Amino acid sequence: MAGPSLRHFPIRGSRAKLSNLKGLPLADTPSAKKLIEGGEWADCWICYDVFRRRRQTLRYCHTCERGFCEGEHGNFSHGVGKCIACGLRKADKRP
Repeated sequence: MAGPSLRHFPIRGSRAKLSNLKGLPLADTPSAKKLIEGGEWADCWICYDVFRRRRQTLRYCHTCERGFCEGEHGNFSHGVGKCIACGLRKADKRP
């Protein structure tokens, strides 16, 4: 895919919601996969949940369907994207 895959936005004050950045209940929020396939940018869930910053991306995890920053919070292998959390879960299951 040509072009940038990340956009950065700071989150300040009480405008940041715990559920998501749009202020919708979590159940009503479309998955990153649906947003990206619809031509919209999705939020990196790790950037938001851990670092309280808004970074938008065009990449999503094949397992959990949440957005991730490529190279920083996930990667692609054999054409399939995985966030670091789902990658670590798979590694934990190995004997």
